[in-house]
Amino acid sequence: MFSSHQLKISENLSGSLAYSIISMKAYVNSRPTLIALLELELKYQCSKLLGKCYDDFAILPEIDGEFYTVVLDKVESEGKFKISAREQKVNVAIDRGKGEASLKIVYQFFVKPPNTGIFSYTITLFLDTGRERLRIGDPIKFTVNAVKPIDISTIDIEPKSSLFFPGDNISILTKLYSNYKGYALIVIDGAVNKLSEKIELSEGEQELVKRLVLQYRDVGYIEVSIEIPEIEFKVMKKLTLNISPSKIDVEIVDTPSEIFIGEKARIRIRIANKSLVSKCLLKSKAKIYEHYIEKEISLGPGESIVEDLITPVITQKSIEEVNSFVELVDIVSGYSWSQQLTLLKPMMPIIIDVDKKHKIYSSENRYSVNVKVENKLASNLEISLSLSKLSICDVVLQFSKLLLRPFEFSEIFIEIKPKSIGVETLKINIIAKVNGLKIYEHFEEIVLEIIPSFDIVKNIVQDIKSDRAIKGQRFRVYLYFKVFSESDVNIRLLSKNLKFHEDRFIIIPPEFEKPLDVVAIDYGDVVVTVSDGVYSLDIKLPITIVKPEINIIARENVIYGGIKNIIGFEVENPYDIELKLVAKIDEESPFIRFITKNKEIFLKPNAKDLVEFEVMGLKHVEKTSFNLTLKIYPSVEELKEEYVFSKKFYFSVENPIDIQLNIKYSNIYIPIIENPSSIYKELYIPIYITMIVKNITKYFIDNIEVNLKFKELLDKNVLYSGKHSLDPGSSVPIEIVATIPYNYGYNLVTLLYKAVISGYYNVEENEIKVPIARYAPIVIEFSKNEFKSKLCPYPRIELKDKVL
Repeated sequence: MFSSHQLKISENLSGSLAYSIISMKAYVNSRPTLIALLELELKYQCSKLLGKCYDDFAILPEIDGEFYTVVLDKVESEGKFKISAREQKVNVAIDRGKGEASLKIVYQFFVKPPNTGIFSYTITLFLDTGRERLRIGDPIKFTVNAVKPIDISTIDIEPKSSLFFPGDNISILTKLYSNYKGYALIVIDGAVNKLSEKIELSEGEQELVKRLVLQYRDVGYIEVSIEIPEIEFKVMKKLTLNISPSKIDVEIVDTPSEIFIGEKARIRIRIANKSLVSKCLLKSKAKIYEHYIEKEISLGPGESIVEDLITPVITQKSIEEVNSFVELVDIVSGYSWSQQLTLLKPMMPIIIDVDKKHKIYSSENRYSVNVKVENKLASNLEISLSLSKLSICDVVLQFSKLLLRPFEFSEIFIEIKPKSIGVETLKINIIAKVNGLKIYEHFEEIVLEIIPSFDIVKNIVQDIKSDRAIKGQRFRVYLYFKVFSESDVNIRLLSKNLKFHEDRFIIIPPEFEKPLDVVAIDYGDVVVTVSDGVYSLDIKLPITIVKPEINIIARENVIYGGIKNIIGFEVENPYDIELKLVAKIDEESPFIRFITKNKEIFLKPNAKDLVEFEVMGLKHVEKTSFNLTLKIYPSVEELKEEYVFSKKFYFSVENPIDIQLNIKYSNIYIPIIENPSSIYKELYIPIYITMIVKNITKYFIDNIEVNLKFKELLDKNVLYSGKHSLDPGSSVPIEIVATIPYNYGYNLVTLLYKAVISGYYNVEENEIKVPIARYAPIVIEFSKNEFKSKLCPYPRIELKDKVL
């Protein structure tokens, strides 16, 4: 509806007022509805050069009614008008002077009723100059009908039922009355998969049908909402339903009551679809022992079935996996049912019987451990075995694989070959397979102890008197065995010191005595290794193999110069075999000369003998030495060796004689004579000397040359020189009268004496000093015939003619 009127407000201000009715209907509970538009146009003309042809004014609408809104939509001006607007009021200021102006104002009229009904409105525009208030045109009157855009009358569900289940297919019927023509959005939510769909509405009654599937979401209703975004309107309605969360009844019918590893496990369940209107599609998930099983199950409306959940063959893992469960999930609704189960532990598929401990003698060449295996399954069982490696023995399986038929029994032998004494644990790894699938692995532990098969309680060495022997020497050894093994034991002997006439033999339980003829072949303490091939026992015999040595008992080796001497030493053979001894002197000495340089003797077993050398002393020495090389040759056929060692002997070369000088008087008295006459020069004083030469040896000395002389009187140098022979221990005295003149000028007399033995050994020169005593002379006159020596106070003076 449209209407327009011309206006003349003054001579200089005129215009027109128009309005149009957009709608006579308004929507409740939505955004405001545009009902009408008002358009005012004014024109101004003024011919005054300086003044105004009309006063400034304001335009303002007034409305009679309620629940409305007026919006100033447009204000346009030209020329002398200056516009300012605030809400619905428009203020117009007119510039002075000649000119024109125009103004266009558009108002929008909205209604937003809170409820349905008929609402009346009157709109009047006013022009206010401050001095007067003028109505512009006639008032505009109209009525508005307030209605609901959409009104939902009913929501129904087909098929009708007092109880619904998730997954049921339903149809939702929505009946409504629409006062709105256009597009809307329908949303269905609640116990269904949410539906959001655009629909086109026409005015009047309508019925909407939507097919959906019920879901279980802990809500017992269906909610239908219709929204008109254009007018911001939304209406909603709920329908309450009785929805059971579970569409199925489930019962565990049967679980395994006895099961072996290697068999298939089965759980039987009964499932019923409680819905009479829709199918039930389930996904089953079960953990049965170690296995997880999934499958889909479909049940028609009201159908009930028995379902078997069967696993593949269970393995050893299932022993620890007895906690199981069965779960059913409604694929449509997502509802799940589950039940926890504790199943019986599966039993072992095989029975293994083996002795856990074994004591094995080291001499056992063949010892078997018997492993018994029994199949408890009703199917073939593949058995494989492996053994751990041991250091004390070799272990060999009779065979490493076998096939056991259902409930079959078999034995497996493990051969033990001892290598050393000790205790170790043998681990037997047993693996069972069904059709190539490993179902069971088992470890058996067997303690194996390798123990000695014998011991030696005593040993005796015969044919040797001492605890030493030399290479090549034969003797006999007795070994006394204690045999622990119940069977004979093969023995082998080893020794680096001995060669056995019989180094392999058999000993018989429980005790055994074995004599052994042996030959010494190497030096050192004798150790015999007695072995049965595995166990070795080292026996130290009470004897030592040594290099042949002799005991040397040295004698006092004093050699006398100038004569033949016999020096020697005593040798002792401490062994039980004869020794050949060769003594040899290769070196020369300035002090002695060896007349005998080589000596060969044979020493009887455990005997002593004397080794002597003939030597001559050449020069006196207090102590010196010479080396004697000794070679020993044992009288052993098997041994062609010589043993050489040297011995240093110390000796001294001594004088074989002792010379003593005895002077009759301790002093020699000589008178003091001044200016002696020639007669005195003929006078001499006698010295009475006894020289004793003694043979201090046990040898005869046949050539001793003795000399005596004055040291001071050269003209009387040799007082005595003579040769003598002396028996052992004998002596010879030599009387000598020596004289010195009256005019002897020294205070003492020195007598030198020496000896030469056999023409080459010089006895060191020695001397004796005799003091000179001088006295005043006494003049005696006597005739030579009347001189009596016994009355003379100077008996040492021999009267020649006379003494004055």
